[in-house]
Amino acid sequence: MIVARALRKLAGHREGDHHLAEGDAFELFSALLDGGLPELELGAVVGALAMKPLSETELLGLCRAARARVHRLRWNAASLPVVLPSYPTAHTGPNLAPLVAMALAGFGVPVLIHGPLDGQGGATTAAVLRELGLLPSVSLADAAAALEKSKVAFVPTGLLSPPLAQLLSLRARLGVCAVAQQIARLLDPFDSDALLLVPAEDPDQAGLLGAVLEADSDKALLFVGPDGESFTDPVRRPSIEHFDGGTRRLAQRAKDFETPSSMSEKFRLE
Repeated sequence: MIVARALRKLAGHREGDHHLAEGDAFELFSALLDGGLPELELGAVVGALAMKPLSETELLGLCRAARARVHRLRWNAASLPVVLPSYPTAHTGPNLAPLVAMALAGFGVPVLIHGPLDGQGGATTAAVLRELGLLPSVSLADAAAALEKSKVAFVPTGLLSPPLAQLLSLRARLGVCAVAQQIARLLDPFDSDALLLVPAEDPDQAGLLGAVLEADSDKALLFVGPDGESFTDPVRRPSIEHFDGGTRRLAQRAKDFETPSSMSEKFRLE
């Protein structure tokens, strides 16, 4: 059975042989998303994946399973939409994702934001947008209409991928959902006809996500985002990689800006 075999493999990390092959990861995650695992096995798999860093082959298999179960949004307009995922790992600063979306919309760029409705203690992008008068879409047709009209639409994860939304909801019960969050940031409801903004939590994760984007020939911008959100640190210029059709290039080199406090300290020293 795939679950027993995968758990034995994942538990072998102390012997150094703990990575699943891409096909095994695909089969395991397909069973998980399709509701084929009882709660005990489900908890064991989620816990085992949380105890180790994902390998490139594992993330490729998991993403392939998740993307095969994403509801697609029909889009026939000439402008290329931007997909902005909002799956924060913490809430240590202001949520600038709505500002990014509104700024792009101001230039006529359609932006689809997806994420959870429940902030579990923090202000979600959905909540911020609601205060600005933009309600979550109730269907994909509603999202397409919102993109046509106002250039911004928020789609709850449950509309794009109900099984992945259920997996993300386990965070409150199990305290772990890092795997689901990584995969959610790579969802493409436009089936390669959009530009994905893909935030990583750190440079190591950026390298892993970049391998998936390159292998899947996605159109994407990859960068390290504060709290794993789809915007860059406003006081730094991060490294940004551009992906298109299986090629990757450095679109922007990282550079730290001087903050007012650091500048005043510099003047005092001089």
